Amino acid sequence: VEHAIPVLVAPEEVTPGVPARYASTCTACPAACGLLVSVLDGRPVKLEGNPAHPVSRGGLCAVGQADLRGLYDPTRQKGPRLDGRPATWAALDARVLERLAPLRGGAPGRVAVLSTTIVSPTAREAVLSFLAPFGGRLVEYDAEARPASAVLDAYEALTGSARFPYLDLGAADLLVTLGTDLLGTGPDPVGHARARAERRRDASRGEARHVHAEGSLSLTGAAADERLVLDTAGRRRLAYALLAGVAAATPGPLAAGVAAAVADGEIPSDATFGRLAADLVRNRGRALVASGSTDPGEQLAVAFLNRLLDAEGKTLDLSRPSLVRRGRDRELASL
Repeated sequence: VEHAIPVLVAPEEVTPGVPARYASTCTACPAACGLLVSVLDGRPVKLEGNPAHPVSRGGLCAVGQADLRGLYDPTRQKGPRLDGRPATWAALDARVLERLAPLRGGAPGRVAVLSTTIVSPTAREAVLSFLAPFGGRLVEYDAEARPASAVLDAYEALTGSARFPYLDLGAADLLVTLGTDLLGTGPDPVGHARARAERRRDASRGEARHVHAEGSLSLTGAAADERLVLDTAGRRRLAYALLAGVAAATPGPLAAGVAAAVADGEIPSDATFGRLAADLVRNRGRALVASGSTDPGEQLAVAFLNRLLDAEGKTLDLSRPSLVRRGRDRELASL
């Protein structure tokens, strides 16, 4: 039997039928866009972007919009489990504390926390504080964003620091993307989509072109001005062909060294590849190349390509790297 009991003294902040709105942060992906949550009679019913958020500025992607359904999923986990069976939080805490007690002050590396990228500085500090007495380590892994691991490896080899560069699509007059869905599943799809749209609307800077190479159709490919249908091997050949073409047309010791290194491999002769390399050279300082490859070698080629195109500090920023993708394949393998 369920009884419906009226609220004799209604809360002042609640008006039946009128939604209240609260600011929050989207957790559907690590991009962490700002949210405004519409709550009706205590139940969240609608998510929208927060116009005051500095990155999303009121935008929210389809994945974020759909994330609300997870709150009402009848099959979602409703609490902790021990040995495959439902348990209480007290029982879970007791089990964990029992296992951790002998490890305190012992050999480091015996305790680890495995997580997706932790964006919140507060949550990260809490995890690191928890691990400190055990000499433990935090291992982050993003199964849906493995290209980011290759980017981190490439920039660690190039600069000595594993950084995921901030891509400024709004500053690029020529954008070349190789299999990376920046507008759909990239590190910042809402921010990238807004920056690209604003650049296209800015007629004072002339035409903005976007060339995308991919195997199957993506949101980024559908929005591109020119779409090249290439499989993974074809996109790798394109990356090295662009590097060879730009290096050959660029003076300086760095370009000469890159050209000599690339010449050791087999560079395909393709009219489309050559035309695209020439376009990049003409837009030096206003061009950007991004790849979705999981191969660190190909990502290193793209990093060299952006350096030869004078993209660093203009369309690509290493001084304020993106922190929404920190997972490393080799750290998970080591764990």
